[in-house]
Amino acid sequence: MIDSNSQFFAILTAVGEAKQANATALGVPWTFKEMGVGDANNTDPIPDRTQTRLINEWRRAPVNQVRTDPANPNVVIAEQVIPSDVGGRWIREIALYDADGDMVAVANCAPSFKPLLAQ
Repeated sequence: MIDSNSQFFAILTAVGEAKQANATALGVPWTFKEMGVGDANNTDPIPDRTQTRLINEWRRAPVNQVRTDPANPNVVIAEQVIPSDVGGRWIREIALYDADGDMVAVANCAPSFKPLLAQ
């Protein structure tokens, strides 16, 4: 459940909810392939389960690591390394994509500037 005091959160999209339910029913693994980040056109986005894309995605690449939170088995931690030569942009929105290329989870985050190494 989302903490009502937090303005930053992640949710499954409607597509993600359906795919999770299907994977659970069939007893098959469900994996994440890529993570996208965007600047939401410098707005403060609110994740919506009907989203199929980020507002303004500026990078999508394979996830580096996906694991279950040891403190909460209902939470998945996904990581992506953004190289030093990529950036000079703000991150305000994040998405996870499955092997089919569908956006299955979406999150907002505190605005974070990803500098280039030269910055």
